[in-house]
Amino acid sequence: MNKILNRLGKTFRRSQIPSEYFTTVEAILELESKFSSFTESEIKERINILRAKYKQNINDNGLVIESFALTRYATWVKLGLKHFETQLLGGLILKDGKIAEMKTGEGKTLVATLPASFHALSQKGLQIVTVNEYLAKRDKETLQSVYNFMGFNVGLIQQTMNNSARQINYAADLTYITNSELGFDYLRDNMVIDPRKKVLRPFYYALIDEVDSVLIDEARTPLVIGNPVPLNSKRFNKAKILSRSMVRNRHFEIDFKKRRATITEEGYRFLELSLGTTDLYNQQNSWVLYIQNALRADFLYNLDRDYIIQDGQVQIIDEFTGRIAIGRKWSDGLHQAIECKHELEISQQTITQNSITYPNFFSLFPILSGMTGTAKTSEKEFLDFYNLQVIVIPTKNPIQRNDLEDLVFQTKRSKFQAILTQTIDMYKALRPVLVGTSTIEDSEIIKQLFVYSNIPCKILNAKPENVDLESAIVAQSGKLGAITIATNMAGRGTDILLGGNLKYEINSYLRSLLRYILFSREFKDTFGLVNYFYKILFDLKFIKIELSQLPLTDCIEFIERLVDVEQLPSESELGRRINKIYLFLDNLFREKWQFERETVINLGGLLILGSERHESQRVDNQLRGRAGRQGDPGQSCFFISLEDELFSRYGGAVFDKLLTTLPPDNGEIIGGQSGKWLADSISKVQKRVENFFYEGRKMNFVYDKIFHRYRLAYFFLRNRLLLAKNYRTVFVNLLVSPSFEVFPIRSVEFFSSFDLNNSKQENAITLLYQATISYDINSLEGQLFFANEFELGVKQIIMTKLDQLWVKYSQAMELTRETIGWQAYAQKDPVQQYEYYCGLGFKEFLNSIKTVILATLGKGETEIFDNISSEEVIELDSTNKITKK
Repeated sequence: MNKILNRLGKTFRRSQIPSEYFTTVEAILELESKFSSFTESEIKERINILRAKYKQNINDNGLVIESFALTRYATWVKLGLKHFETQLLGGLILKDGKIAEMKTGEGKTLVATLPASFHALSQKGLQIVTVNEYLAKRDKETLQSVYNFMGFNVGLIQQTMNNSARQINYAADLTYITNSELGFDYLRDNMVIDPRKKVLRPFYYALIDEVDSVLIDEARTPLVIGNPVPLNSKRFNKAKILSRSMVRNRHFEIDFKKRRATITEEGYRFLELSLGTTDLYNQQNSWVLYIQNALRADFLYNLDRDYIIQDGQVQIIDEFTGRIAIGRKWSDGLHQAIECKHELEISQQTITQNSITYPNFFSLFPILSGMTGTAKTSEKEFLDFYNLQVIVIPTKNPIQRNDLEDLVFQTKRSKFQAILTQTIDMYKALRPVLVGTSTIEDSEIIKQLFVYSNIPCKILNAKPENVDLESAIVAQSGKLGAITIATNMAGRGTDILLGGNLKYEINSYLRSLLRYILFSREFKDTFGLVNYFYKILFDLKFIKIELSQLPLTDCIEFIERLVDVEQLPSESELGRRINKIYLFLDNLFREKWQFERETVINLGGLLILGSERHESQRVDNQLRGRAGRQGDPGQSCFFISLEDELFSRYGGAVFDKLLTTLPPDNGEIIGGQSGKWLADSISKVQKRVENFFYEGRKMNFVYDKIFHRYRLAYFFLRNRLLLAKNYRTVFVNLLVSPSFEVFPIRSVEFFSSFDLNNSKQENAITLLYQATISYDINSLEGQLFFANEFELGVKQIIMTKLDQLWVKYSQAMELTRETIGWQAYAQKDPVQQYEYYCGLGFKEFLNSIKTVILATLGKGETEIFDNISSEEVIELDSTNKITKK
């Protein structure tokens, strides 16, 4: 352990990482020589031995050491990379079901191979969860060769995959997937009619990349699967017209903090008069929700900040990632009100059929871990809500980034002008700059300022024309003279290398070269390759001949998928030739790249300019963290105005009063006592906002946890009914059991004869009763009756009605939750009351299920069974022999 500490220096000695981890790291490093001569088959043989050991004792430290050492060797062989000490420590923490905070650029993607390979030994399947499909696909393709080398197969789930493809990919040893796809697959699995349509295996281990984004930022947004309901588009239009004739602070009030529109008493009188009704809450003719949504759409939700319009549809922008939240819609008619606001075609409203929040969903995993660069500030929440401990992994090299004090201006105009001035100075010096914005609107404003000032720049926001270029733009943000504008966390997961990403640039250059020789496409020879063409001419001719033999679509696809030449199989001559050209280009360009990198370092590294403080300090830290990776120099500074949303929405009366005391805006930084007070107050406002949202998430978590117990009970019950081998047994069980609390396998003794051949002449209902009652569990005729002709149809009917009852129960509990707070005025605990009503409602739900199933199987004529005696009931014992009860 001392060797590791001495090597890592004082930074590690100050860390609070348990000492046993250091001992384990040292043992892993000592095994390096043992595997240095192993072949692929020998590695796979060792993995098979470790699989057996894993099943015997998962906590065997020798098993952990050897698994990590083998993974480290595999990454060296296939990628030319070895996990360094801090990465091994991160892997051990993730293996144990904890959160590892690792700063940007510390190699989290590579770290994930360590716990993934270890828990893949279980052969139970595990999921590596990322925040978007690009990262899932990139990481899978980058690391697949490592996993395959060790004998593991790797899956990837993408949104466009069908059911069969999902089943195949989930069956892999480990699967890369986004958090939303994993959650939706879980909900869909609990809605199937045919159990063969399920795609998931039982959960075992999940590793969440950017865990703070998934478990905190998205904790308030449930995953929802809905069914369409009848649409009344005329109401949305009428509500819009009425709401715009109402006067703010007279007819309604707007709460920006809670994003709520409240109608006043005078407002209600105005609406009653306008609509000619005295009952605005009438369930058959309710107008209040329509009016409130119209007001919220106009005052609280803004184009290019909260959403964009793409192909005539409203697309929500995730406030934390800056990306389009694909497939997500606001609920309760708000989405349709926003569509109406822009006079778009109003989409179908839906009713929630199934839903779950991320906190409840990921609590289903026996082992859960996560990694991110910013978890420490939310340590309490991770521990309280998820029982996940956060351990900070110090950087391999000391952080050299210089975080400057915030600059505060009176207006946004002055702030944007200051950002422009600063960027012009940096552009003249060729220093790379990344400007971070909170909204698309601000990013477009800054872009226009740069364009008018003749500053070439790249922009990255949720607009569709920019999304596909995300990785390219971010990867090259550190190039000499690069100016980049990006919304919040756009490009998260892609490293910004000073001097640019040479590997990415060569791969991109090579794809352009292949398009040129094959299709005569435009080719920008930015590196002067034409002077060296003679050195690779024969290789290019060979590649052209080989690729020309492919169908056109296959040839194009091959080129587009050429994002990492080093991953091409070297067994083929085509792969060897392309690799040869790649290495030639690398040698040719590396000297120029190294010169540019050193120039950028001498200029002070990447400069981060934040155009606004976010509600969460954690998100601000994520933006700062884009600079100063792996010991590189860097600098960050936030430009703030008193018109920013943080102040206007959360500042309160103190800030409003300050605004009245300031002199007219002169474009300068606010200095003196006011400036100092403002700078000191920013973090206080953020903490107040963070605490506000924390308390909201806390209460949501408490209520969700209560309802989640009943959701799981419903899923369990539904699955039992779905997998029931004999619905006659289910039917008789319901007749003799008061509830679902006990679910024994029961049947009724044989009492009368049954002529199967004459069944067509009898009434179908009568035959059903005869087959149910007259034949015991082993009756051949009874089993035949309940076979293909009957089981599938009955199962579909029962499952459909079961789901309808669940929707009804869920809606009732949602309404209860919205109004349960009023119980406090009656000196009652709202949480306890909610738990009581959930339990009471669920008992009624179970009784309704029994009634529905009996009615389905018995066509409503169950009264003929009322006199069945207990002597007629028999039970299967453990030996499957029929015995009298």
